[in-house]
This record gives sequence, C-alpha cells and structure tokens, in this order.
Amino acid sequence: MLANNNRLANQRLILETRAMYDSTHTQNYIQQEVNRPAKQWIMNILNGLQESEEIKLETDEFVLLPDTERVNRYHWKIQNINTKKEKNTGGISMIRQRPIWRWCTLQPCVNWLAIVKEPGLRSLRDLRGKHIPMLKRVLKKTHERITMETGIREDEIMAYIHYPPSVFQLHIHFAYPYAQHNHRDVYRIHSVQSVISNLEVDEGYYAKASIQLSLTRSSPLYQQWNERIRSYSAVVQNCYGDFNQNQEGNQVFKTDNCERITLLED
Repeated sequence: MLANNNRLANQRLILETRAMYDSTHTQNYIQQEVNRPAKQWIMNILNGLQESEEIKLETDEFVLLPDTERVNRYHWKIQNINTKKEKNTGGISMIRQRPIWRWCTLQPCVNWLAIVKEPGLRSLRDLRGKHIPMLKRVLKKTHERITMETGIREDEIMAYIHYPPSVFQLHIHFAYPYAQHNHRDVYRIHSVQSVISNLEVDEGYYAKASIQLSLTRSSPLYQQWNERIRSYSAVVQNCYGDFNQNQEGNQVFKTDNCERITLLED
C-alpha cells in the first residue's frame, strides 16, 4: 500500500494549452516517442508483422485485438514480485499467483485494443469532426464483436482514449468491468462517446482545448514544462512593473529580458 501511495504522490498535474501542445518542444518529444524502438510494436501490428494470430477483427479503418501489452505488464509484475519473495524466503515463493485485477478471477474480463490505421492520427489531439463517422463505426463493430464472443452487453463496456497516450498512434481501449481503473487514471481517460460529442459541438475541439494532464515527475514532458513554467515565473518577477504602453494603447515589454515571456510557448 505504501509503494502504491508513493506512486500516486509522484503524479503531477499540468494544464496543456493549445500553444503548449503546438510548441516545438512538445512536437519534438512526440516525434522522439514515435521513433523509439520500444514503441514500434503498434506499427508492427498494423503492418502484419506481430500478433496477427491475436486479431479479432480487421477493417480498412482499424485492427481489433486483445491488449497484450497490458497482459504482459501483469505477468512481468507477478514474476517480479515472486522473485523478490523467493529471495526473502529461501527460495520458497509465499505469494499466490493471481491477477492484480481480482475480479477477473470471478467473471469475464475484457481489455481489447482498436488501433486506428490512418497515418497521422497520433493522439486525441489529432481528431477532427471528419473523424466522427469512423469513431462511431469502431464503437459499433467492436461492441458487436465483444458481445458475440463474451456475452457482455454494450452498456457494460468502457470505451476510452488515453491522453497523453503510451504510444503515439491513435488507439481505443475497450474494457470490462468498468472499475478496473484507479483514480490516477481520471485525467488520462477520455470516453469515446464524450469525444464524439465534443467534436459534434466543435469539429476542431481537440486542436483548441486546454487539457489537464497527469504526469509523473520523472516524465520528460513534465520536466520540460516544469522547467519552462519556473522560467516563466522568474521572468514575470523580474519584469514586474517594467511595462509601458505604445501609441495604440497596448502593453508592451520594455526590456529584452521581458520579451522572453512571449517566447516560452514557441
């Protein structure tokens, strides 16, 4: 419990504005993530090089399969815990191997992934009004397949998009039961139905919206923005009162140092 509390205490919240997302710093970070060898599994699936035997459904728009990366994380945790226990008990494992999600031992569990094929759709931020029909088709076809294979009803299945994602190719999680998420996921989970609704109100919603992110302190994205926010605060303090008005009555900065404020989101 203490270790879990420490992980939660390590989370930090940042409100990502449109300018922050569009900045060269964030875009460079995303491109680095796209190119990371450890993140190539998702493109390998789309290209038929990996896990083809696991695919439940494939259309021109998406590939549907169990979220094996999530399953592998579970097996790694169990193996790691057992190894530590064995060291402390003279080679005798005292831990019972059971799923971390206990309810999965009592009833069916679903953790499926719909990976969208469209190039350039890297995350929630890239969705526009034109993608609404595609999102609705992914929901409909995936719900039908899950119900056919498991008997779980559509209104019991949670469909959501993580932002920021673990890998930058748009994918949708389908999960049952609903309660298998803890409160630190709240700022990462975006219900697909709510995403569709937002895009129906404004087709450019996710290009414009400020989105609150939950990041670990060790996250490169958090460190990047935390450093820039601290710089911003320092510059504001140094420039306090150093404003003047131009002929049009607009506020302008008097010194080069103050002009740095306008560059922080570039």
